[in-house]
Amino acid sequence: MKEIIKKTGINFGLIFGFILSLITLYAFVIDASIFGNMWIMLIPFAVLIVLGLLAIGTAKKGLNGYISFKEAFTTFFVMIALGTLIATIVNILIFNVVAPEFKETVKEIQITKTTEMMESFNVPYEQIDEAIEKLKEDDQFSIPKQMLSYVMGLAIYSIFGLLLALILKRNNPELE
Repeated sequence: MKEIIKKTGINFGLIFGFILSLITLYAFVIDASIFGNMWIMLIPFAVLIVLGLLAIGTAKKGLNGYISFKEAFTTFFVMIALGTLIATIVNILIFNVVAPEFKETVKEIQITKTTEMMESFNVPYEQIDEAIEKLKEDDQFSIPKQMLSYVMGLAIYSIFGLLLALILKRNNPELE
């Protein structure tokens, strides 16, 4: 792996991890209700796309304006792997070490928001009750669930990385 690819991926991964962690820390310290707001939770996706574009663009610039599909995707993947790992570690620490009771606060917010949303779609109360019971039983912040979420996030984010790499690649004609 070229040094510029690794360095760029790591640098942008640190930034991505920091931003994702700030969202969780903000919710923990100031306003837990953001866990129930679907629009706010789209921020990580927007940050992912912007930082992905910047990371690939930076690596491309460092490679004299040319970047292969593999190099572009590798830059993006290093960024998301590191960034989401940092955020996962922060989540594990907050929800399992620092303040395990915060899980219940977030769960109550999610139950309230889910109930409101399902009622607005005129879902029968039996189905609402069933969905709420599943939410109550599930510990989405347990360490195994956090690790599963990390792996699934990598897979989902990788799809966007593949698309960005395909769009931004520019092969050097001298090497062809």
